[in-house]
Amino acid sequence: MAAPGVFHSLVSLRAKQGESQALEAVQDAGQLARVQPIIELTTGSTLTNLGQAAQMLRKLHRLGRIGMLDTAGTEGSPGFGPGPTGAFNTLADQLSYPVDLFDSSYPVRFIPVAHADAPGEVLAAIGRLCGELEAGGALRVRPGATALARVLEQLAVAPAELDAVVDSRYLSGVSTRQVDAVSTVVAELGSVGRFRSITVLSGSIPKMLAQTASWQQTRFEEVLWRSVRDNSGKHVRFGDYGVVHPIPGPGYRSNHVSVKYTCTENWLYLRERINDDGEPDEAGRGHTVRQLCRHLVDSQDYAGADFSWGDREIFTAASGRGGGFGDSSVPVALGTSHHLAHLARRAA
Repeated sequence: MAAPGVFHSLVSLRAKQGESQALEAVQDAGQLARVQPIIELTTGSTLTNLGQAAQMLRKLHRLGRIGMLDTAGTEGSPGFGPGPTGAFNTLADQLSYPVDLFDSSYPVRFIPVAHADAPGEVLAAIGRLCGELEAGGALRVRPGATALARVLEQLAVAPAELDAVVDSRYLSGVSTRQVDAVSTVVAELGSVGRFRSITVLSGSIPKMLAQTASWQQTRFEEVLWRSVRDNSGKHVRFGDYGVVHPIPGPGYRSNHVSVKYTCTENWLYLRERINDDGEPDEAGRGHTVRQLCRHLVDSQDYAGADFSWGDREIFTAASGRGGGFGDSSVPVALGTSHHLAHLARRAA
């Protein structure tokens, strides 16, 4: 089992079907030896999402990685348990037991994530849970945050047992002002203690793609991280939001299919309107996924079928073989699988 804090890159994954499927497809524990996932229950999460979070944490445990868990999106949702750590406690109970008679991967620990702007009583409750689970915790901080010493006092967890995450969320570009704001928080974190790790987290995928065909966009999360690292030192680690927009919103069934594919410096976006040809919606969506996969396989950015499970599925879809490509979660599953493999190979 990798010790908490031992990672190279961090990725925030929502407890949803696409991300869960991509993580379940990982077979090589080495792929996550350098990657630390945060499993995030987003605003409006359901009990289905709670089950997916448990499944993802169990998978990480089998791969030798203690997952981080952020439940800040569950406030006001019924069924997650009472009190400020309701969802945390519910999952801790579920993960204390096997899923069946053949399951030997339990109990499963996780690293609770606290938000620096949470009320004091919430921070105190999460801090107590960190002690009970004995894996430390993570502190998620927004640029511009102040009074971090008081936050640590309320959390009552030593910085050496905390992974600090400076979260800029969505970037449409990178300005000097943004770099300075993140660098200031990194400096303040350094002034209040020596943390287990400090990560700069952000994402640059827009909420909606506004054109069709294929095009590239700069990975602004990489630009921000490099700029902050130049200001703050090489100890600052990289984090991103996978292949989804950082801020969750209400789901809807689009008339388009989009694939987001991670490259070293850029995102490759492929988007087409669903070509139904008179077929049922799922068949039309699957047909369009195959069309996008053919474009991707023919591009110079395709990493090859051996790069990840997702890349193998992309090649299969492009070749007209296989099935099940009509589900709306498929593009996220394929993109997330490739993204995890990309982070595992990412240079320092």
